[in-house]
Amino acid sequence: MTATLDDARLILEAGSKLLADAVGAARQKTAEGRKIDDHQVITERVAYAATEAVAAHEMLEAFEAAAGEGRSTPTREKTAIAAVGELISSLRDRLSASADDLGIGDEAVEKAFPADVRAALRRTTSESLLREIGAEMAATRGANDWALDEMHEQVRDQVREFASAEVAPHAEHIHRNDETIPEEFIEKMSELGFFGLSIPEEYGGVEMGNLAMILTTEELSRASLAATASSTRASAARSRITRRGTRSSRISRRVRTRWRRSPSSLEVSPRSATRCSCRLRIASCAQERSFSDRLTSFSPAVRPSRSSSATSPPARATISPARRTSPAG
Repeated sequence: MTATLDDARLILEAGSKLLADAVGAARQKTAEGRKIDDHQVITERVAYAATEAVAAHEMLEAFEAAAGEGRSTPTREKTAIAAVGELISSLRDRLSASADDLGIGDEAVEKAFPADVRAALRRTTSESLLREIGAEMAATRGANDWALDEMHEQVRDQVREFASAEVAPHAEHIHRNDETIPEEFIEKMSELGFFGLSIPEEYGGVEMGNLAMILTTEELSRASLAATASSTRASAARSRITRRGTRSSRISRRVRTRWRRSPSSLEVSPRSATRCSCRLRIASCAQERSFSDRLTSFSPAVRPSRSSSATSPPARATISPARRTSPAG
């Protein structure tokens, strides 16, 4: 039987119910987060499950919004259904493994996922559905046509054009001969602003947010995974430096100064950026919100509405990967 959007909605509701039980139990077990260090495995599993639930909600909501605008396609619908299926299947397995530790037992899992819900979950993760999506992706050579706003459509189109024209013709030679990424690739990507997509304008970036960086990563990956690594490592490191960089962060003064001066050009190499990223990840742990804050921020019943953030560009902005110009007013 073919999976439907109703199947996706049903399993999403079930997963949210199970997560609510797990969150409540985890908050109690960790004394509202005060004993988080005594229960690190449970904490990680519940937090990860909460992330999967939010992602599933967002995926379904994004598809339904696009469908309401008349931009639904069979491939997009199948992708949304399969994504929700994979996320909720992982959530269920993750929380089921900790059911005894959380004190909710098999009863909570079985109550949230009775026979009809389990059948719907199997349909959304069936081999036939994934084969259909895979065949369509193979036919389009992996080109993603997920509905986006105008600005992000432009980003995807321009990076796709660059990857096809500049990177793809050399990708096989680079990979077969285990060569390093040509410097000309790095220079061109830097000129187009690929390394500054998530960096604030005050530091020389274009501040287009994580989605633009993700789209850039995806399109470069279609041409060459090696080219992608040079972009994503630097972007990830710079993003952490922007949000977490302090005088106490474990980054050398030399790297910090060079990045601050011109972050959207590749003055910090991908290798250095990877080291910085790891150091910042460790240094930023103390600045994270408490576990109880993260758990209480997720409510299966009442979720924050999709709204623009500080990093979200104006809906009608005219952009290019190299620069963005907002409309007057």
